[in-house]
Amino acid sequence: MPAMSVTDVTSTVTELTLEQARKLFDDRCREELGISAAEFLAAAQSGKIPSHWSAEAVSRLEILLPFAR
Repeated sequence: MPAMSVTDVTSTVTELTLEQARKLFDDRCREELGISAAEFLAAAQSGKIPSHWSAEAVSRLEILLPFAR
């Protein structure tokens, strides 16, 4: 069995203000679906996600929901 190596990985964490986090979420909604964060949140909260929205895009945005709140 070949020897395995471990690479040191360092990462940087950037804390966002609430305003920055909400802008990030709004920007992603616009990039993914061409709609505002408010439009996405209204649809998600009502449980009425349009069928023409990409399921993958909706999933990616749902992961980011903590940035919207």
